Formats: sequence, C-alpha cells, structure tokens
Amino acid sequence: MTTDPMAEAIAALTAAARQERTIGAGTPSERTEPVDFAEIACHVLASVAANVGGVETLLAGRPGSWEADLVRQIVTSTVGHDETDLLRWRTEPVKVTVEPADWLAEDMGFDGLLDEEETPLGERVEELEEAINREFLTAAEKAQVAELQRERSVVAVGDVPSESGSERWVTLMKSLSSLYDEARQRAREARHPLYAEMLQIDQRIAAMRSLYDADVTAYAESYRETVRQLLKARGVDHVEFVEVDGSHDQPWQLVVDLVDEVTSEARRTVPLPMTGRPPVNRDDVRAEVLAAGVGYAARLSATGVGRLLGWRRDDEG
Repeated sequence: MTTDPMAEAIAALTAAARQERTIGAGTPSERTEPVDFAEIACHVLASVAANVGGVETLLAGRPGSWEADLVRQIVTSTVGHDETDLLRWRTEPVKVTVEPADWLAEDMGFDGLLDEEETPLGERVEELEEAINREFLTAAEKAQVAELQRERSVVAVGDVPSESGSERWVTLMKSLSSLYDEARQRAREARHPLYAEMLQIDQRIAAMRSLYDADVTAYAESYRETVRQLLKARGVDHVEFVEVDGSHDQPWQLVVDLVDEVTSEARRTVPLPMTGRPPVNRDDVRAEVLAAGVGYAARLSATGVGRLLGWRRDDEG
C-alpha cells in the first residue's frame, strides 16, 4: 500500500494542534490551554526547508506563487535571513562522505612510513629464506625447485600469470611453497641460527603492522569525532558518516561547502597518533614522525615486540 505523505502530514499536524500545554505548572495559577500551533507550523516549515536543502529548493515547484512568497516569509521570519542559520533547524543528518580508515591513513602518509621501515626487514627475510633453502633442501628437492621455477616462468610474466596459465601457476606456487615450508621446518627443528633470525624479524614486522593498524584506527576515530564536533559548532547536530568514494551526496551547496570546510580543518588539526600533535606539514608526515623519534622501529624498541603482541619466544614452538 502506497502511503500519502500529505495525508500523513495533515494527520500529524492535526494531532499536534489538538494537544494542550500547561501554563504555570505547580503554581496556584496553573492552567491548560491549546498549544501555540502557529509556532509549531513555523517550526515544521523551517525544518522541512532545512532538510531539503534551503527555502528555494523547497519552493522550486512554483517559486513565484503567492503561496511560495508566504512560505518564504514564514521561514525567513522564523530562522533569519542568514541561510546558514537554517542548518540548526535540520532534523535529517548531514551526510559526510569519508574515506575508509586505511585510505585516510594512506592520505596522511602512514603507509609510506611503514613501508620505509619494513622494506629492509622484508629484504633480509628473503635472504634468510634463500639461505635456509640452500642449507636444508636436498639435492633432489633443489632440482625439483629449479624445474618448478622454470615452468613458472613459462606460464607467467614476472610474478603475474598469463590468462591461459593461471590455474597451472597456482599449482606451481603451491608446490614451491610446500618445498620451502619443508626447508623451514627442518631449520626450525634444528634450531638453526638462520631460522631464529628469520623468526625474530617476522615477529618484528608483525609488531610494526600491529602498531600501524592501531594508528590507523585511532586516527580515523579522532578524525570523525573532530568532524562531528566542528559541524556541531556550526549548528549541525545530526551527522551520518558514509564510507564511499565519491563526491558529497548533498543537494544543498551550503552543506557541500560546509562539509568541505570542516573535513579540511580536521585534516589540519587532528593529532597524529605517533606524536600526539597535529601535523606540521601534511605533505611530509613521514619525516616529521621520524624526526620526533616515534617511527615504528623506535616505538617497538620502547615497547618491546613480545610485550606488544603478547608473545613469548618459542622458536621452539
């Protein structure tokens, strides 16, 4: 059944008009009288205008009519001539388009900082893995690895499989991975120094990523709360965050401009999780964090890998 918005509005306003209000409650002169329906009607019109995107948007169907002129006068008399004051009458949330947390972090350069500190560790792990393979794969297994790698080069360009060879590429990678896992298992059981160093670096990388994830979450939460408070200070009490990639889904240019203003201010003023201060230069957060001595490596040294992740050393198990 299709609802009739006009009928619903009439019913709601009729119910409001039939209400009574108490004057002088708790005093000898306490009495009841009808509500001030004129005030209610003006309030409703102002809020509807605010919700749809301004008085002229509300009256766009026939802006030159005498009815439109009366509504325009009512809203202006209720709210004032400054259109920004209309925002305070809005009952629908202002939708703020925000990037997902990891996009915000990428925009601020958090990922670049992590990559810079993590890359040398990753390269060292690759060296250790190659050394373990040389040390612990049998001659027959090494020959098998060579054949699998040769075949992989046929079905792929670099690390990207061709369309026709994608299924075979997956099978080859699983076979190689199985052989490499066997070599690592032997090194682990032998308590070999190569494996011990690799485990230590793997734990360090995992701890750095844990710190990064915490930074991303903290920054995103602080950013959204700052946007909310900035909008509230400008008269917007109802805010809805929408995680989509695109322009603001707003019919009202005033709101679009306001959202752009507060999100830009938030990016300038939200403290970095690493330093506890707003960025001095948003274009080079990486250098700022490293100069303050609070990069991921430095924070791990102060925190401790095992304590951060709740791990104990058990290369052993």
